[in-house]
Amino acid sequence: MNSRLAGRMILYRVLFTVLTLFVVSIGIFLLAQVLPGDIGRTILGSYATPEQVAALNDQLGVNRPVIVRYFEWLGGFVTGNWGSSPVLGSGIGPVLTAALGRTVLLAAVAFAISAPISYFLGSYAGRHPGSRADRVINLGSVGASGTPDIVSGVLLIAIFAVVLRVFPSTAQTSDPSILTQIYYLILPSLAVAPTIVGYLARIVRANTREVVESDYVRTAVLKGVPRSWVRRRHIGRNAVVPGLAVFSAQLVYLLTGLVAIERLFNYPGLGSVLLKATQTSDVVLLATGTLLAAVLLISVNLVADITMVLLNPRLRTAATA
Repeated sequence: MNSRLAGRMILYRVLFTVLTLFVVSIGIFLLAQVLPGDIGRTILGSYATPEQVAALNDQLGVNRPVIVRYFEWLGGFVTGNWGSSPVLGSGIGPVLTAALGRTVLLAAVAFAISAPISYFLGSYAGRHPGSRADRVINLGSVGASGTPDIVSGVLLIAIFAVVLRVFPSTAQTSDPSILTQIYYLILPSLAVAPTIVGYLARIVRANTREVVESDYVRTAVLKGVPRSWVRRRHIGRNAVVPGLAVFSAQLVYLLTGLVAIERLFNYPGLGSVLLKATQTSDVVLLATGTLLAAVLLISVNLVADITMVLLNPRLRTAATA
């Protein structure tokens, strides 16, 4: 393997990502704007008059060919012209960008709390297999990963918001200060931390044990290389790289799988906005918001894939040879 091969691998992943997004966009468009049938009736409900339904259908352009509507919708999405929602009576761009920003901030805070803890616990357990700490961490990880987020959230609200009054029971604040927003997000971030930490810690533990038992680590130790150097330069990096896909999968979960936490803490993130769009039959907001979420998730996986390629030890060796 060499650097040219790494470039080809990255190019293939980028092209595959573009193709995947194209196919996903077709599926989203068909599900949201074609399969419901009479979109105007779906949005306005059974009590709307035929004239009102016809006017809305004309406004949405549903009487034009499907292929024309799809490419207009996709082109508008790419250029940032996301259109207006007949349910909200306003443009959906500000609604989705604000919700996306809140979701990214919540995911970032939760990941910043969970990832270091996962790495520390998993790497420590992996370097001390069979020890009491290893057994405690492994057992605790299994229990933590099986704890529902909603249960953790309710317990945290009861303890830290109601009894101790250290944190607010809501994650929403009108204060524009980023520090204040992060403060409000600590409880919901801690609510999802057990599941993330429990799963990631076991992955890091398994990868660390595999690296510790590898030939090159044993050779380094036999040569008298300081253990701190071996742990930092050999074990740490090589134990993380195989788990990047898992880390990215957990980040994807944080970006889209926190609807229950958002509802519990009254936080209008992207998941909550899409859920409300489903409940109100807002197909315009639902289609564009779902495609936005798909772009976000697939992009996260693409970045993880590229990072894994660039951090591959064989590629680094070939590139510097």
